[in-house]
Amino acid sequence: MKLTDRPNPDHIKKNPEGYDYIPIGLIEQTLDEICPEWSTLDPYFSIIQVGEGYLATATIMLHFKYQERNYSSIGAHSMYISTRDANTNYAATCLSYAIANAAKRRGIIFGRDLNGRLEIGETGLPVIQLDTSKKTDEEIQRELGEITEKVISCDNKEDALILIENSGFRFNIRLKEIANSKPSKQ
Repeated sequence: MKLTDRPNPDHIKKNPEGYDYIPIGLIEQTLDEICPEWSTLDPYFSIIQVGEGYLATATIMLHFKYQERNYSSIGAHSMYISTRDANTNYAATCLSYAIANAAKRRGIIFGRDLNGRLEIGETGLPVIQLDTSKKTDEEIQRELGEITEKVISCDNKEDALILIENSGFRFNIRLKEIANSKPSKQ
């Protein structure tokens, strides 16, 4: 088993929005096979009010050893929650996604390239662009430029985050940084 191997096809599932993903239990199973001593450190979880709802955010550091080399990466996940949400275990959900996101940064076997092309963003971390399988690099860059301008022109964080969520660039770290720098709705 190599970090550059394609994920086991039986591990790939579809979420309600139609995107491919690998459930956390199967990512942990793969980590167990690669390095039974894998570990996480420095879990962080917070909930802040955003308009009528809340934003739950988690970060965690993943450590594992593969072929005599130590790997560490930080994963993060945020989710918008409202008072009508059925899920009340936000910390566990966010931390599970954060572990999966940390693993994705370390190998294709964890689903790094599911749902689109892999590109390194301004922060040096991978940025997953969605819905790009039939688009040229020029089309992707044009669309990214257009959505960036729209996000910059938003008056508040909530509208900017909704715009990003409905775009083909919902995992773009730079767009989320721009959105999060805006004031909240009053």
